[in-house]
Amino acid sequence: ALRSAAATLRGALDDFAMLETRDCGKPIREARDDIAYCADVLEYYAGLVPSLDDGDAAVLRPSPYDASHRARTDSVPRGVCALISPWNYPLMQAVLKLAPALAAGNAVVLKPSPLASLTCVRFVAEILAPSVPPGVVNVLTGGPPASSPDRATRALTAHPDVAFVSFTGSGRGGRDVLAASARIPRPSSLELGGKGSLVVLDDADVDVAADMALAGILPCAGQVCSATSRLLVHRSLYDAVLATMVAKLERVEVGVDPLADDCAFGPVVSAQRRRDIDAVVDRVVASCAGSSASSSSSSRLVFRGAATTEHPGAYWVPPVVVGDAPLEAEVWRDEIFGPVLAARPFDADAEAVAVANDTPYGLANAVLSADAARADALADDLRSGVVWVNTNQALWPATPFGGAKQSGFGWEGGHLGLDEYRQRRTRITAPPGFSFRAYP
Repeated sequence: ALRSAAATLRGALDDFAMLETRDCGKPIREARDDIAYCADVLEYYAGLVPSLDDGDAAVLRPSPYDASHRARTDSVPRGVCALISPWNYPLMQAVLKLAPALAAGNAVVLKPSPLASLTCVRFVAEILAPSVPPGVVNVLTGGPPASSPDRATRALTAHPDVAFVSFTGSGRGGRDVLAASARIPRPSSLELGGKGSLVVLDDADVDVAADMALAGILPCAGQVCSATSRLLVHRSLYDAVLATMVAKLERVEVGVDPLADDCAFGPVVSAQRRRDIDAVVDRVVASCAGSSASSSSSSRLVFRGAATTEHPGAYWVPPVVVGDAPLEAEVWRDEIFGPVLAARPFDADAEAVAVANDTPYGLANAVLSADAARADALADDLRSGVVWVNTNQALWPATPFGGAKQSGFGWEGGHLGLDEYRQRRTRITAPPGFSFRAYP
């Protein structure tokens, strides 16, 4: 079923990409990449299904107390899984849950975000559901967009027949999901927010650093949980990296029709998201304007873009770069979930590690250096579920992705993503007729 779904989705890639763009606003070329990735994920998990029979069981050593006893471990499907997916990568995030859940043998109820659910509904109704037995795949839609989570999600997570919950969304939403299901102890997987850092060491290439910094904040208009929205640059390169970034940003057109192939930067998902991000940016700009240039606690506005042309019906938030951000500043500490990048210089590698780790989040960080061993040593000290070394935001179906600290727990992607949907079991066996003969 998964291989067939992958092939059918590839055949309808352009239609699904256009629907995704119309629903959540991302540029059509990003949407095409997302849909192609969905097909790759489906094929990947289809390929892992045989491992559940061939490589999932493990035979343990015989009992040291009675050599007649043998033991092995295996796994079985969990049962009904509730899959709650977000609006920033609607179909991709849904498929990252659907594919391993189904490959592991479960029945599922998918609850997509009410802000962007069209591709999810169409994929399940037209491609996935017809290829599996009735009732195996279900979709629960609706709910007020401003509610986190909505009543339907609360009812789903509180249902006693749900054996496992997978949630991707905000920290507040994750806490609400856990609270809703607190009466029923059961495993869950939460992929929540982030406030990742890109650390640029003093031997890094300036142009590469600027490019990687923008790659960590511009896709999906910055509405990415793994975004490296904090930029830590060695003081010797700091001004050069910021200047190079500004030059690149000045060439990014804001306001181009997201359905046009030359659109490289799209709008945010809703009017409410634009209001929320604009409010943060307005506070940052006011803070920069109201601070003394000599103050050690002042930020400076490095770049604030403007829409060159505003395609109607979309919610545009131009990119913003804030330099010299104080450690206590909102722009440095809080997840803004928009195209807002905060930058700071550092003087020593240990300082960069300490600042990068000084956050309740722990989803993803990145480090750039011409010395691979030095970059790896620094990466060892970054406390996050994912660390990119000399790259940023790179993932493929075999790579597990998950968070640490308040960014959640559990995994999506790779073999670990499949394990989330299987219940481990130990089987201990004695020969027929065995008795302890303890009670004559």
